Amino acid sequence: FFSRVFPHEPLCRDVEQLVHLIKCGDQDVSRLLQQIALFDCGVELLSRRGVMAKLLEFADSCVLQEQRYLASHLGKSANLLKPPAALLGHISLVCGMLSSPLSVEDHASLANDALNLLRLYSKTIERLFQSYPSGETELVTKCLECLCLTYAGLRGTSGLGVTANTLFEADDSLASLETSVLRLACQLSAHPFPSSLLAPLPYNLIQVEKLAASQMKNVTVSSGQESTWWDNVSATDSSDLPLPCPPTGSIDVSTQQSLSGFGKQSNWSMGKYQMAITASKCLELSVQFLISRTFFCEKRHMTSFSIDAVAISKGICRCCDASKAIEDRLNMLRKHSEMAHRGSWQSKSASTTLEIEKTYLEDLGARLGTCAEKLLALGLEDARRVGRLISSGQSFVDMMDVSYFASALRPALEHTSADKSGVGCLPAEAKEISKVIAESLSDEIDALEATLRR
Repeated sequence: FFSRVFPHEPLCRDVEQLVHLIKCGDQDVSRLLQQIALFDCGVELLSRRGVMAKLLEFADSCVLQEQRYLASHLGKSANLLKPPAALLGHISLVCGMLSSPLSVEDHASLANDALNLLRLYSKTIERLFQSYPSGETELVTKCLECLCLTYAGLRGTSGLGVTANTLFEADDSLASLETSVLRLACQLSAHPFPSSLLAPLPYNLIQVEKLAASQMKNVTVSSGQESTWWDNVSATDSSDLPLPCPPTGSIDVSTQQSLSGFGKQSNWSMGKYQMAITASKCLELSVQFLISRTFFCEKRHMTSFSIDAVAISKGICRCCDASKAIEDRLNMLRKHSEMAHRGSWQSKSASTTLEIEKTYLEDLGARLGTCAEKLLALGLEDARRVGRLISSGQSFVDMMDVSYFASALRPALEHTSADKSGVGCLPAEAKEISKVIAESLSDEIDALEATLRR
């Protein structure tokens, strides 16, 4: 269709001119190129016209300017640096291209170029992750999506003889970028809501964390309340619609909901729901990236676990508790709505508030349920990888690491009963899948514990 509507040669010249504008930092051209990429053979056309080369040239120039600026300021103003204005458009374009149906060779080549682009922007992306949630949450989400698509693309084409084993050895920039994603995932999963709303963690998990902290040499761990990304969220705007606090699995929050009803005493709002939903999107992408990364950790012959077991266990508990509590709340709201509809006793404003709350809870509950499932899958992938290392006998695996992993993940599985009831707030089929993943993780932990007894 595209080639029939537009003559080929003039179109190629026009696209070439548009691609050239990338290097000038034109913010509008990325949107035009994204539309071209949607057409049949649009990505191939952009690739032939050198779109990735221009994106890399622009990134090179940005990195050089940053280096000059930091050198002149003795590196003290790094946190004041803003990402290039065109970066969101450029990353979105790469995501669109990576998501397109391509031949194996084209996909591998594009993924390699995308990896080089991410490597160039690694410091900028790390700063974005560290400052979450800044005013750049959309850019953070796109960077995570690009990382997911790039690693998945390279994983899918590895061993097919179409690309070098690019990620089998991680250089400093990639290793640092991967660590920043892991750090962000741990922060978001442990605090899907403000600390005051969260349900208590399992006692045995807390004890594992305390024991690990006590064994750290030359490190002092504060006993005060942990700071979270929610501390950087602005106070509720007076014009923002107040809503009941979301169910999180905490008895205190459930009590507050029943006492305050649709009350104006609630410090929760539409804006905070939107922040929680955005954070859950970022968490899902972060964990999906870490799952793909596990494959490359194995190829790098990494002999330790690629994740922090306590952090992942916290995330499983938090996300599972919240998704199940939201599922219960939604069931109650549906019954409440049916009763109100039959009796016609509810005020219009209260009915509207309930519908808004229900819409947000449906979105957030499904996302947190998906995050819990993916966190379980991440734990399973890493457990299997280390299990294969132990079975092969070719690499030394520290049994203290194995003990830490097993003792941290076991309480989360017992607390959530995910192997029996699933993770909550998911369609029936997805819930069954989460049960299978949790059961498989439990089996892998059994196998790891068996190696400790040998």
